[in-house]
Amino acid sequence: MPSLPEYVQGAWERVRSDVLLLALPVVGTVLQFENALRVLRAGPGGGVTFAFPTGFATLWSFVNVPTPDGVFVRPVAFVVGIVVHAALTAVYVPRVVERVRPGRGEVRVGAALSRYFAPVFGIALALAAVGLVLVASALALGPLVLLAFPVVLAVGYALYAAPFLVVVEDRGAVDAIDRSVDLATDGGAYASYGGQYLLVVALVSLPASTVVRLGLPALALAAVLAAPLATALTAATAAFVTDLVDGRLDDGRAPASDDDHGPTSDDGHASTSDDDHGPTSDEDSSSPLGDARADDGSRETEPSGNHWARETKQKDRDDHATDADR
Repeated sequence: MPSLPEYVQGAWERVRSDVLLLALPVVGTVLQFENALRVLRAGPGGGVTFAFPTGFATLWSFVNVPTPDGVFVRPVAFVVGIVVHAALTAVYVPRVVERVRPGRGEVRVGAALSRYFAPVFGIALALAAVGLVLVASALALGPLVLLAFPVVLAVGYALYAAPFLVVVEDRGAVDAIDRSVDLATDGGAYASYGGQYLLVVALVSLPASTVVRLGLPALALAAVLAAPLATALTAATAAFVTDLVDGRLDDGRAPASDDDHGPTSDDGHASTSDDDHGPTSDEDSSSPLGDARADDGSRETEPSGNHWARETKQKDRDDHATDADR
């Protein structure tokens, strides 16, 4: 089964120096200023929230936002919010995928927007439609509004891979949603990773939901501190989804090594099959568990372990080999 801590550890090393990836979650937090108004208006308090992975996480992904004045939907602001969030996601997901799995994403902002905005926007519209139905149901149900909570969790679970599948498998909105639902239905590694993520969000939300309600300075500090966590978790999910659809994870059996990436297509996305695995460069990445590469280029099998640690050992062996050549 996948280990979220190992994925976070490995992904963070690859994204920690990307200023744009670290800055965008802060931008997203600021743009959702209505949430800030709600927590400040509510005053001291706290709460807990539960959420599955998302293509673009911000501070609000880890906060239980109160609704002291009830729930209101302003049509223009609602539509603008969907467009802006889709645009940020269309930039963020390809960039983070490229950082953790080189050759599978896109770091250029313009190219990412032109290629991925439409399908990501389609997914955002589908989620927004579900949200509107739930709001209408809440208004109709009154005290029974809590019955909508399992539906929210079910939708979040079923679709959490969709934004990443748009990039990793170059799918349209409908295909990505369908593929994500299939993965969710299969359970296994997909369910295990989602469950670990859900638990992390719940644990983080306990202090975060309290801090943001202590005033504007505390809210600003929380927004900055949440950015690295949001980036690391999104990067970890990007790496996990890529490994999952590449068949590098199989419910407890060790995934394949870095060498098992297949040839890439003309559009920069790698293609793999059970029988066709080609060599990759030293900068290719793999899941946190897998094989290591022998010094002479052949593959030797290792027990499952921490891939990121073995990468360092491999680098040391390569350095010794270079010194010997000299």
